[in-house]
Amino acid sequence: MIFRFFIFLLLAPFAASAEDALSVLTRVVNRYQQLKGFHIEGEYRSSVVTGAFQGSSTGDAAKFVLDSDQNSQKLRLSIDLGKFSSTVISDGETTWTFYPRQHEFTKTDAVADQSDAENMASMIHNAAITQWMTPHPEAGWRLTGEKTLKTSEGKVRCWLLEAKVENGQTLRAWVDKEQTMVLRYEISRTAANGAWDASVSIKRFDTNPPPTSTFVFMPPPGARQVEEVSIPGYAPSLIGQPAREFELKDLDGSPVRLSELRGKVVVLDFWATWCPPCRRELPAIEKLSREFEDKNVVVLGIDDEGVKTIRNYCRSTSLTFATLEDSSGKVHHAYAANAIPNVYIIRPDGIVAHHFVGSREAAELRAAILDAASAAPAAQASR
Repeated sequence: MIFRFFIFLLLAPFAASAEDALSVLTRVVNRYQQLKGFHIEGEYRSSVVTGAFQGSSTGDAAKFVLDSDQNSQKLRLSIDLGKFSSTVISDGETTWTFYPRQHEFTKTDAVADQSDAENMASMIHNAAITQWMTPHPEAGWRLTGEKTLKTSEGKVRCWLLEAKVENGQTLRAWVDKEQTMVLRYEISRTAANGAWDASVSIKRFDTNPPPTSTFVFMPPPGARQVEEVSIPGYAPSLIGQPAREFELKDLDGSPVRLSELRGKVVVLDFWATWCPPCRRELPAIEKLSREFEDKNVVVLGIDDEGVKTIRNYCRSTSLTFATLEDSSGKVHHAYAANAIPNVYIIRPDGIVAHHFVGSREAAELRAAILDAASAAPAAQASR
């Protein structure tokens, strides 16, 4: 949901020596801006250690292959989580998602789904440059030394950059000294209720645009096109189902319980300050919040970053709709909000009417809100 995979407006060529963090970051940004396409192979790992359970831990590991043509916005992303794998292919007009183990695929309008594919990509690669390094200059990035990483091309000497941001988070990036590419990126967070860390390691990075055939999807023999794929162990669609109850506190510490909003249309927007597609969609959410303020509609943001981070961002961007703090991630989990932005629209009778993954325009969200509101008479008549 989204920025076009890596970048900013073209910066002036870099000429200074790379001997401090700012110099290295400038070179990295310039390097990515100039890419016309790339092929990346790597691994993603994350782990959660919950203090409340005396060190119990969970985690994910994935291998991925990512191809991108920057000029035409074509993308191909394959992810293998072991028990689950998928391939997303977008030719710039149509997006397909193929699930090999289920032998099924979905086909959607690229305008609606391209953001999903790109958001997945941004979560597992060097979009960390745009998501973290630039939005958090206050983090005080430091060049802490040099490290050697193993890749498919052999050992590579890297600069090691480190920064600390709010909520006990530490960021680290390994930058190839010769190619000025980020080959490893880490985020770790320590809090009273546990710790979390994630890392992305790039094993291969080719900077030549992939051939056009890379972005052509040919369904394998026997593969079925479906509206939605049923994957064992993964949450099914909540559309048509009762919204899952929760209680969270707003930024002033006041509790908000979903069931107490029965009789109103409720818009739940899962977002984060570091998420580019979220930042793109938030003005539309704010506009709709103001538009429907006196029309029996409640807009609630849900963010897991911490009150201070959320409040500072809302103030700096003049966001006025209520955002709830989900530091435990329980509501994210209940609504399977594994990718953001993630918007649920709930009817006055408490039934989920619409679900959007990826940034949307105000017109599409407005239509969904009006549709959910139109269910009010029927819902009241059924009581």
